[in-house]
Amino acid sequence: MKIVVYAICKNEAGHAERWMASMAEADGVYVLDTGSTDGTAERLRALVAVVVEERWSPGGLTRPATALGAGTGGRGHLCVYRSG
Repeated sequence: MKIVVYAICKNEAGHAERWMASMAEADGVYVLDTGSTDGTAERLRALVAVVVEERWSPGGLTRPATALGAGTGGRGHLCVYRSG
């Protein structure tokens, strides 16, 4: 079984390196960047995350699905989503 991380972020460039290091055992990291202005997306890509950029909008319940869709390629995955 592969372990894949799906995450949502905004303006977290200062934490990107440490966070990606903590994901080292994952087989893949997929991130939805919701409008960072501090270079977060570029930093995560440099650290080998797959990043999708989409500005956050009200009614964000579907947003985790955007990050998930970036990594599934149509294949089935088990995804546990926890908010808060």
